[in-house]
Amino acid sequence: MDTSRTTTAALMALAATLALLAGALARDTDYCYQDESEKYLLFASKTAYEFVRDSRRGAEILPHCTPLQVWWLNRHGTRYPGKSTIKSMAEKLPGLRDSILTNHQERSGRLCDADLEALQQWKLTVSEGQENVLTPAGEQELFLTAKRLSDRFPEVLKLPYTSSRYKFQHTDSQRTQESARQFARGLFTDADVVNIPPADKKDLLLQPYTECKVWLEGDKSDPPEWRKLVEGSLMQSLIANVSSRLGFRSDLKFVDVDTIYDMCRFQEAWDVQKTSPWCAAFNKDELKLLEYAEDLRYYYKSGYGDEKNVKLGCPLAKDLYERFNALATGQGEQPAGVFYFAHSSTLHMLQSRLGAFRDPWTLRADNYQYLRQRAWRISLMGSFAGNLGAVFYKCAPPGEPESKQVLFLAGEGPLDLPGCKVGLCTWEHVKQLLEPVAQECNLDWCEGNGATTITAAHLPFVAALLLALTSLHEIVFEL
Repeated sequence: MDTSRTTTAALMALAATLALLAGALARDTDYCYQDESEKYLLFASKTAYEFVRDSRRGAEILPHCTPLQVWWLNRHGTRYPGKSTIKSMAEKLPGLRDSILTNHQERSGRLCDADLEALQQWKLTVSEGQENVLTPAGEQELFLTAKRLSDRFPEVLKLPYTSSRYKFQHTDSQRTQESARQFARGLFTDADVVNIPPADKKDLLLQPYTECKVWLEGDKSDPPEWRKLVEGSLMQSLIANVSSRLGFRSDLKFVDVDTIYDMCRFQEAWDVQKTSPWCAAFNKDELKLLEYAEDLRYYYKSGYGDEKNVKLGCPLAKDLYERFNALATGQGEQPAGVFYFAHSSTLHMLQSRLGAFRDPWTLRADNYQYLRQRAWRISLMGSFAGNLGAVFYKCAPPGEPESKQVLFLAGEGPLDLPGCKVGLCTWEHVKQLLEPVAQECNLDWCEGNGATTITAAHLPFVAALLLALTSLHEIVFEL
């Protein structure tokens, strides 16, 4: 070991730190992200599940009711970035980090000492070859979700495993396959006996959009409303503020700011106990605007902003209806647990088909200030390991006729749907809304030979919401 080189390196690091501390005496700072007690941790699709899941729930108690099936759709857990994002991080961030440190040594910039020291110690720990792979944090998210569900619904999820009693299905990707495996580990002591079938290359249930020509042809560019927001005054002001905070005398490009944001939110998800030094580039209001930008993108790419997205949610809605209808009518055997593992688009399309997380106004670039309390919020509805579940109950209160109930869940908390109460719906209501969807569900229009127009009557749960809109005073919406 060359001790002289080690000593020299240590002295250089010490000198750099002292230079930063000296520079701090002559500059203003905004705040210290490292010391912030209430960090803003909603990062849209890159939000850690631990930050948003409903942690208040224990064993589910519905008097005189017995669960017969848990139907569950889970987005994969926290993953590493895609190939292009990793490449961008590797190419841009080390140079940006060095420039930021130099800027502050020259008494330009407004980062605090703790954030500068954390940035100085930062290293990129992900490389090409790890793209889109499930992280250890992602494995833990799925494992613990299953453990909690098992404790919450022991009547159906603590039964001995058989392949007919528990159904697993995932898409053709490492991150969903491993998510399914970790979920199985959380449910069963001996997860090795669990039959998780290999994925279909063409999965019209979990990824119908990948086989939909009409949808694919209309999905090549970024949504116009997203571009308007990125090019508009709010985002340009954000870029200017971030550039100044980091000590640059001319504004960074949006792609650079976006790469910094990606590093910030990925790191926060990879280890929820640590903080990313890159998040110090933004204040809370700026993080909220960046969150809205992604909400806007998903709104048009996989949500209510395009009617094709809503139609592509019908295969899963049909599967849910047909399984619950079989339980309601006693026709045929059904698994106690049905578990699907897919992607954010799958989740958002089903949510839209059900009428969940729907705002009374269209999301646009120019109405961000009025949609601070919007329902369509990817952080809360589509985080890493985000999920949507439904539980079918048979109820027999003493002295009353037998009835059926359905409990809808999102992030393990109640999913509010029109016509239901705190996530709990009568089976008659669910049947009334989902039966037409199941009967009309087909993907023939994807070839471009059929009409793509849909109406409120075809949207389960949305019809009830639209009726409510006729009396605006009944809408509880905080501006």
